[in-house]
Amino acid sequence: MDDGAFINMLTQIHDEVLEMVKEQHPTHEQFAAWLLGQIEGRVRMRIGTMKA
Repeated sequence: MDDGAFINMLTQIHDEVLEMVKEQHPTHEQFAAWLLGQIEGRVRMRIGTMKA
């Protein structure tokens, strides 16, 4: 799997999990969005670091 496909998959998982949290735990939506954003950002940074 190339990096572009991985990033697309990561974004799709991010959206799916956030949607699930919105439905099941709406009071935690903001925290979940922040947490998923942190995870996604760190994965993107690691991919960038590995390429360099």
